[in-house]
Amino acid sequence: MSDLQELTNELMQDPEFVKEYEAIQPEVNITRAILDARINAGMTQVEGRY
Repeated sequence: MSDLQELTNELMQDPEFVKEYEAIQPEVNITRAILDARINAGMTQVEGRY
């Protein structure tokens, strides 16, 4: 398990952290969809800005 995953697991024990984590999931999902679309189109990050 990665250090990041271990830290996330630890933080997920805090209800306030979970609340905030869940609140940003729609934005994270949109960001992931844009990134996936750019990768699937074979575009670089710079090309994806235009």
